[in-house]
Amino acid sequence: MPNPLQIIFSMTLCATSLLCVMPASAVETGTISNRSDVKILVEAARQLPAQDPEKERLYRAALKLSPSDPRVLFNLALLLQQKGNYIEAIQRYQGVLKQNPADAIAHYNLANVLLAFDDAGTWQASAWHLRQYMFYADGGKREDKARHALNRLESNLAALYSPYRDNSYSREQLIGRLSRVEPADAVRGNSKYDGPRIPLMLNFAVQSAELTPAAKQKLDDIAAVLKISTLHNDRIQIEGYTDSHEHPEFEQRMQYAQKRAERVRQYLQQTHNLPSKRFTVKALADLEIISANNTPEGRAENRRVELYNLSTGRKITAPLHN
Repeated sequence: MPNPLQIIFSMTLCATSLLCVMPASAVETGTISNRSDVKILVEAARQLPAQDPEKERLYRAALKLSPSDPRVLFNLALLLQQKGNYIEAIQRYQGVLKQNPADAIAHYNLANVLLAFDDAGTWQASAWHLRQYMFYADGGKREDKARHALNRLESNLAALYSPYRDNSYSREQLIGRLSRVEPADAVRGNSKYDGPRIPLMLNFAVQSAELTPAAKQKLDDIAAVLKISTLHNDRIQIEGYTDSHEHPEFEQRMQYAQKRAERVRQYLQQTHNLPSKRFTVKALADLEIISANNTPEGRAENRRVELYNLSTGRKITAPLHN
């Protein structure tokens, strides 16, 4: 009976032979999609230690045969993560999630790759993928680590964006925030808050897009500012947001966010006669939080809309959210 080393050697030899007999043009163009060939390559690669160059070569050969195979993408991403090649690892994990958005481990690993950058620009994305992991894993063994990391991230984000959580603005503050880019030292990291934008805490109830009298008063102030000479031609994007607890399904949270943004646009158009061509609407749900979701107060602050002046500056969005 052959020993394990003989089995590994045989599988690797078979995989290497397979590479040799395949037409180069077919491999390069990805026209071959033989599942058994891909399986041989992947299984042979999995038997090799991470430091063996042949391991990565076999995975890449399998990827050429089947560029969208989630198993190949995941194994290659994991190897790249172990080697510290984080940029490509992100791309490969994204490929896995494109095929299967419910892959909990891919969400978890991708969150950890993003955390390795230790940069504020990746915190939002990492937090979102940790929340996705906790939703799809359903009590997996990594849940405690994921929850601890998520709480730490949300605390960091809450501190980072605290200057942007004002509940009211003067006319001068509204004009200033919508007509110029914030000072470079106003916020750290690569985030969307580098542009002319303003969050509006309109006190949305959970799963609701209804405007309270106080919310309408804030929008009346906004409408007046949008009519001044320096802003009256500017295009404004209205972005809707939710907290992460409003509904278990992300798509449903996106619907709540869309309705909030649409309701604000409707109010500005119908009540203040602002032309519809000035506004675009975008839903972001809980992709970009400004407060921690682990308290009722924090969740209320995340249930908001934001106005972004598309005519001034350039919006920088956190990675993976495009």
